[in-house]
Amino acid sequence: MELAVRLTSIRNSYNQLDPAIDELLRYYPIALAACLESWFRLAIRELIDSGDPYLENARQVLKKKAFDYDILVSLHGQTITIGEVISHYLPVSKLSHIIATMNSVMGEDFRRRVSEVHDRWEVEIKKQPSVPIVANIDETFRNVDRTFELRHIFCHEAGTAVKVGCDEIEQCINHTATFLRASDEMISQTLFPDAPLTQTAMNIASYEDYEKEREGLDLLVETITSVLSNGQKERFTVANEAWKTFLDASVEIDGLQYEGGTMRPTVEALVAKRLVRDRKAQLKELLGRLEATPTE
Repeated sequence: MELAVRLTSIRNSYNQLDPAIDELLRYYPIALAACLESWFRLAIRELIDSGDPYLENARQVLKKKAFDYDILVSLHGQTITIGEVISHYLPVSKLSHIIATMNSVMGEDFRRRVSEVHDRWEVEIKKQPSVPIVANIDETFRNVDRTFELRHIFCHEAGTAVKVGCDEIEQCINHTATFLRASDEMISQTLFPDAPLTQTAMNIASYEDYEKEREGLDLLVETITSVLSNGQKERFTVANEAWKTFLDASVEIDGLQYEGGTMRPTVEALVAKRLVRDRKAQLKELLGRLEATPTE
């Protein structure tokens, strides 16, 4: 859902762009490549954290890699999953990287899977014919590859001699969105073949996911409170109540763009879940400092 919102923002920005300001066209490959990299790291993490065969597949891949000590040090004291660690060691900065990495982790032909996958919603709910999301895999891969190429040029080279036009950027946007949509559907069908499709079911499922995340946060708050002095507890409580106000306001703001729509509860639950995760990371860091401080 967050990916869809991000891609929609990119597309809306492009649609409102003044074609005369061609310098801004350089922004879009950079933003699209960021979406591709971040999404595939999340997908890899989700696959590995689901267990075998993906966990074992990743183990075989990592036998050939050395761990970066600085990264391991930065993770010290944090609570993270195996998937989160491994996903940052596997390359996804080019289309060829993505294909090779997904082949290894999934243990099957990623190109074939993503070229064949159909939209369950269209087929099962709307009763449309079962057709692949990606109409032409060669054309889509060619444009995604070009997106990465342009990102590299504009980020790591002067790129003054490289000219891009609206037509090329629009192809990059369209094919990147199609590729990510197909990849997302393929991973979902792989891990959750019977996932709910109706909006009501999705609203319920997303709220339940948020509730589980919130339970973890509440437990963390209790743990921190138990190690604070009376004066610290009072200030921590004030700060935590202020954060709750921020959470409620942020969720409401994001939900306003879907006001009156049936997907608003799902959007709000996703926003709340993300903010709760961020808060948990902050509090885990605080707890680590508190536990490391000698008590008198």
